[in-house]
Amino acid sequence: MSVRGERLWAATEARTFRRGGITQVSIAIRMSRKTIYAGLKESETDALDEKAKEISTNRVRQPRGGAND
Repeated sequence: MSVRGERLWAATEARTFRRGGITQVSIAIRMSRKTIYAGLKESETDALDEKAKEISTNRVRQPRGGAND
């Protein structure tokens, strides 16, 4: 597994716990809490990128297809 994959996996595991998940996962797998936070941030931006791609591909009008002044 790549380093990025490990970060995302640890972030996913930490997210399953309600409170103290990041600390519990960091102790269990001996990974820095900063690294897990980075994985959380990275997974959020990946999700936002996927939403943006989905929205842009489901457009009804062409870009700049509305009324232009």
